[in-house]
Amino acid sequence: MQALGATRRPDAVSRLGTGLGSAMIVGALEPMELGHLPYKKATYEDYVGFEIGKVRNVKWQKFVTDVVKRLIAALEPTT
Repeated sequence: MQALGATRRPDAVSRLGTGLGSAMIVGALEPMELGHLPYKKATYEDYVGFEIGKVRNVKWQKFVTDVVKRLIAALEPTT
């Protein structure tokens, strides 16, 4: 849904919620499951999915930064 909204509102680029959803727009909206890719000892979603209390957790913030860098490098999004 975020990807669909981003086509109408360019400033709505990325959001973290309870999980790590993903989609690509290539003529049509194509849902993806990037959050299920392996990362360290689990998946991306396991490390960066939102849980109450984690937002100010420095370790969680480092995981988010690392995951975002990796996804940017792999997907090469345009701005």
